[in-house]
Amino acid sequence: EAKERKRCGRKKCTSNRDNRTLERIVKQNPFKNVGEIHKEWTAAGVSASRTTTHRCMKDMGFSCRIPCVKPLLNNRQ
Repeated sequence: EAKERKRCGRKKCTSNRDNRTLERIVKQNPFKNVGEIHKEWTAAGVSASRTTTHRCMKDMGFSCRIPCVKPLLNNRQ
């Protein structure tokens, strides 16, 4: 039965404490982009990727932007 099945899947790399830290960082300055927030979060001692940071922010309900990379133009263009 479903009651006897153990919890399956990959374990989370962030704890509730880490998520509260991220929430505090985002609330201090909500207009930063994902890269800047990720740098602050890793400085606080969390080892997570930038994608994980973005996913956690979206799960918390915050909107965040990922800066676009502009194509390099040469002299002719």
